[in-house]
Amino acid sequence: MIDFPQEFFLEEVREGFTIDSTMKVFWAAELEVLREVSEVCERHGIQWYAAYGTLLGAIRHEGYVPWDDDLDIWMKREDYNKFMEVAPKELPAGYIVESPLTDRGYKEFHSCVFNSNSISVNEERLRNFHGCPFLVGVDIFPLDFLPDNEADREGQKAIFYVLGLTAMLLKKEERDEEEEANLQEALDTIEEVCGVYLDRENKQGLVLASAIYKIANQLCTSFTEEDGDHLVMYMDYANWAHKIYKKEWFDEAIHQPFEGLLIPVPVGYDEILKRIYGDYNIRINAGAMHDYPLYNKQLKHMRDVVGDLEEKYARLEELIAEAKRKRMEELKEQ
Repeated sequence: MIDFPQEFFLEEVREGFTIDSTMKVFWAAELEVLREVSEVCERHGIQWYAAYGTLLGAIRHEGYVPWDDDLDIWMKREDYNKFMEVAPKELPAGYIVESPLTDRGYKEFHSCVFNSNSISVNEERLRNFHGCPFLVGVDIFPLDFLPDNEADREGQKAIFYVLGLTAMLLKKEERDEEEEANLQEALDTIEEVCGVYLDRENKQGLVLASAIYKIANQLCTSFTEEDGDHLVMYMDYANWAHKIYKKEWFDEAIHQPFEGLLIPVPVGYDEILKRIYGDYNIRINAGAMHDYPLYNKQLKHMRDVVGDLEEKYARLEELIAEAKRKRMEELKEQ
């Protein structure tokens, strides 16, 4: 378990942004998950690198970007597949690995390691995660080779755009007429280009979305190191063509401070961050690609559950009191 100093958990202001004590506990819990992921990787010679906002935080802040609340890492495809094979067997009891490679119904292209499948105020859970009751995890993104051939690049970009759009439409609870038509057209394209059959009668959109992401992961391996000198996370590349990275930028990992720990970053981090963010030294509080803070939905659920329990408990007390009153009346009549 990571031995954080007590002051780490205090509310503080970083670059004008207030990080409250709940977020500090959430950060600490996430870093515990990252520690476990890193230990599995070390045992099996698997290389991982800080990615996206985590990489930016490591280089610019030596920790989290103040307004960020999640952890992202990259693995090259070979390491990624190896991790997905060994991690479920080696991570601590209770940990969950969710991935389109293995889970029917998982709704993302990348994978994630979670500390549990639900929020909990169990004493052991709180002790192991610095008092954090929330579900916390680490997002793991695969890096694959991008072909040098321009026609092949455009083909990959086009099909991954269709795959991403299809999965997004499938995840929607309701679709209008135009969206439904777009979805069916996209499914037709995937079946034709990829030579697969998709069960459209399956009404569980998440299951079909998971099948789409599984196809996408298989397509990622269409090209190897012999075909190109660049790496991409294909779902990024389909939408943001500038997010391509020279493979030599990942030839080596160097270690960078992160909230008092040391984490690996790609040796070419400067060029990578410029590709993603431009001038990455300009502070822009743009927030994350999800509602901040990440635990808000879990907190609401917890409050709803507690409120429901309190209501049921109050009703139970009323019933007990009523039963006692009736029993007393019966005894008086005897």
